[in-house]
Amino acid sequence: MTRAGQEAYVEAVAAQQRASDPDVSAFVDANAGAGKTAVLTARVARLLLAGAAPAKVLCITYTRAAAAEMAARLLKLLGEWALADDRRLSESLNELEGAPGKARSAGELARARGLFARALETPGGLKIQTIHSFCETVLRRFPLETGAGPGFSVLDETESSALARAALRAVSAMAVEDPAVGDSLDRLMRLQEPDKIALLLIGQLLSRQKMDDALAHAGGWSALKNRCPDRFDVAAADTPDSIRAAALAAIGDAAVARLQAAFRAGAKVCQGYASNELAEFLTPNVSTDRFALLVRVFLKADGQPRNKFPDAGVKAAHPWAEQSCRDLSARLQAAAERAHAAGNCADTIALLTLLEEASGGYARLKQARAGLDYDDLISKTRALFRSGRNAWVQYKLDQGVDHILLDEGQDTSPAQWDVIEGPLQEFIAGEGARAGPRTFFAVGDKKQSIYSFQGADAALFDEKMQDLGKTLGASQRFTNEPLRLSFRSTAPVLSFVDALFNPEEAREGVTIGGPLRHEVRRVGQAGSVELWPLTPKADKEKVRAWDAPLDMIS
Repeated sequence: MTRAGQEAYVEAVAAQQRASDPDVSAFVDANAGAGKTAVLTARVARLLLAGAAPAKVLCITYTRAAAAEMAARLLKLLGEWALADDRRLSESLNELEGAPGKARSAGELARARGLFARALETPGGLKIQTIHSFCETVLRRFPLETGAGPGFSVLDETESSALARAALRAVSAMAVEDPAVGDSLDRLMRLQEPDKIALLLIGQLLSRQKMDDALAHAGGWSALKNRCPDRFDVAAADTPDSIRAAALAAIGDAAVARLQAAFRAGAKVCQGYASNELAEFLTPNVSTDRFALLVRVFLKADGQPRNKFPDAGVKAAHPWAEQSCRDLSARLQAAAERAHAAGNCADTIALLTLLEEASGGYARLKQARAGLDYDDLISKTRALFRSGRNAWVQYKLDQGVDHILLDEGQDTSPAQWDVIEGPLQEFIAGEGARAGPRTFFAVGDKKQSIYSFQGADAALFDEKMQDLGKTLGASQRFTNEPLRLSFRSTAPVLSFVDALFNPEEAREGVTIGGPLRHEVRRVGQAGSVELWPLTPKADKEKVRAWDAPLDMIS
């Protein structure tokens, strides 16, 4: 290994040791393969060595698999300490704490050996939980305060999906008697296949955090639907047909007839428009969509005005025609965009109408089973920490948690951050309430954020790093430790990644701040990057409408 490589390794290990210091709150922004789980495990071990009660160390991971892996790593380490002789145990503790050659007393070694048994004997075991498991624990402690009920059950994804589908079936049955529901369902069914509409609604029912925030902000379903016209910049009474009709009235048949006559002086294309689309437009009582006929003539397929239109022959014979075409094209483009916005507004209101009924039915089905889904666990715990009973809840939780550790912080949604910060507030506000250090630790990698569809926001990790760092740093020691050295990959792969994301526009949505920088532990080892051609998108088979005539010609 080169001298530079050795120095990078030494600094990386030192950064890991600083981040795992049990007396310091920390945020760790780590690259892939930089030892996030190792640091998290080391920190819990050092907290236990420093005398923290296992029951008062709360570690929140993102998945059950991650929680199981961390618990297995920690118990393996503690088990090795329990069986190690004095020399091996001293070396292990010194390596963990970054204190080479430190002499260990018999009491220290005995305490380290006893941690394995102490962890196993802790009621309920080590508190290494997913965010949903933590919320379930809180709700079971405060069933009356949350309204969850003392005997609630947690619905898994299969059970929740089954109830959501049952709620949708009930909404479909309502469509026969309720005109608003029937019209909304009919509108959406004209846009998408029934299965896709069902999947969209089920997805909204099972992942409601963003919708719940929107409803709370707007003041309910009706208020949210009433806001849609403003959001789409249309009037409440606007429809696509009314907007198109108003545009045609403003243009007038006389202007179109004048342009038709001018086009006859042009080349083949303009003459074709004059004889076909414009002639059909001017035919009395024509059944064809007159607005669409003008759009076909004056706008391109992407909705933009045609370039160099009309042709030179028309301009030479009728110099006024070019400006007239520009004005008419601009008016058509504006009307088409506004009609599209009005259609989107109506579609959104239709979706909200169905979602309102489905949400009510889904909530009733869950209540009948005394069940809570995963979103309920988050939302009810979040509401509990925000409620008027917050002080009582904080006091009770404060007695059971001294240290909070968060894994995969980049995949934590705003609502989940609210849950995590609930018990954390007592660390800040109640510093003098109890003796002893109380810390917060978070680790994540913004480049690995993959749960934005569930509300996760990579940028939020940076914001919390700044905001919580300032708040925690005002009352205790705080550190921000970036881990850049990869123990997993090799230089060819990592240098390619850095080069790929070097342009600022390529980094957008991947990381916040300057260029990516990966350092390599496996110096000199081989690696390769293969660039594969993009797989062409397969042609989608056109679905035949269920009510199409049997003899319809495609």
